[in-house]
Amino acid sequence: METAGLIDVSLGRNSQAIDFGGGQKPVHSPSFATRFRPTATMATMALEAGIGDQAVSKHFPPQLPKQVIEVRAKSENTRGRKVKGKKLKFAHTEKSRAMEAEIKELNRFLVTFELEGAGFSGYRRLFHEGDVEGFDFQWGGRIYGVGDYSYENMKKSDRPNLKIDGEPIVEIDINASYLSILHGISGYPLPQKDDLYDIGGIDRTIIKAWVSSTIGHHSFHTRWPKNAIQEIEDAGIEKPKEMTMTSLQPVILDHFPMLGDWPSGRVTWADLMFTESEIIIGTMLELMRGYGIPCFSVHDSIIVRRKDKQIAMETLESQFLGRTTIAPRLKVK
Repeated sequence: METAGLIDVSLGRNSQAIDFGGGQKPVHSPSFATRFRPTATMATMALEAGIGDQAVSKHFPPQLPKQVIEVRAKSENTRGRKVKGKKLKFAHTEKSRAMEAEIKELNRFLVTFELEGAGFSGYRRLFHEGDVEGFDFQWGGRIYGVGDYSYENMKKSDRPNLKIDGEPIVEIDINASYLSILHGISGYPLPQKDDLYDIGGIDRTIIKAWVSSTIGHHSFHTRWPKNAIQEIEDAGIEKPKEMTMTSLQPVILDHFPMLGDWPSGRVTWADLMFTESEIIIGTMLELMRGYGIPCFSVHDSIIVRRKDKQIAMETLESQFLGRTTIAPRLKVK
């Protein structure tokens, strides 16, 4: 096929460790496998035969992952940069086996539906803080789609164009998911407003950036993190120079007092992520088992067929209420 001009071949190779001049024997480790890429000629031939992006899953059935539970070590900060924790080997428990069975059940069900506009090759559930004492598959736990063609890799603005078996979809989002969960587990009712970040007087993007940065950290920041600054700039918001993380703190804590003891570590981002993941997965399982309804997740939101919107919203609200004692603010996109 390469000779015929139908594919390009990139040969696999090993990587060599850096030689610091000590005379050591070169050390090599696996790097890239041999890869194949169709040429424009082959892509044109495929289109002429009716095989385009939308038909990929029909002609190349996805291979579901065999290992659907992954555990990673605690992330670290190196020179101000967050470094993802390394993947860990772990021993399955009765608890993790039950979680594994749920994800495999979802994968087998969802792969029978055609997700037009992107792809679905199954989920993995990723847990964090696996090297921290007391770990018992209770930190993190979000599910992530596997494969480069996963719908999760799409631009947010393109997701409304997805279809499930040819039917239009809706995306149902939990407003301020972590903050809402924190309200519930701390015994606080949600404010009577559709958008929790709309506290009045300050753009919601700035409030969201402050809250998200704090919840993703172990204490209160003394200066704006780079990702928070980027989030504000990307939204086209001009933040006053005198508006610092520290100056905003009393304003935000006045609206959200449950954040006051955040540095104590009583609740962490990993706890909130686990609760959120249980709500989302519980919703997906209930819709599948009780109604035969396909439901795909994007962290704190779900994607369902438009015709399934009402039952999906009721199920998501019920799952949230059951784990936090409060009803969430849901938004349909």
